Amino acid sequence: MSQNRAARIGEKRSQLDLQLNLLSEQENTKMLSILAQIAKAVRAEITEGPEVRVLAEATEPEALSDQIDRAMKEPKGRRQL
Repeated sequence: MSQNRAARIGEKRSQLDLQLNLLSEQENTKMLSILAQIAKAVRAEITEGPEVRVLAEATEPEALSDQIDRAMKEPKGRRQL
């Protein structure tokens, strides 16, 4: 009984962590968008690499979950996330 309760508490903490991480990801994406708009407004010269474009995209939790599932099924030497 005690183990079941501990497992439920652990699951709730994991869900809360996931929700907070997704919220942080959304906030960061929005901030990057706002910064890009400010840079454009003040005509700042910026070089935008592929990393910035990827970070500015909205995170899709389902797609990320699928990618993790696929990576977990691959042999250890071939795993890539």
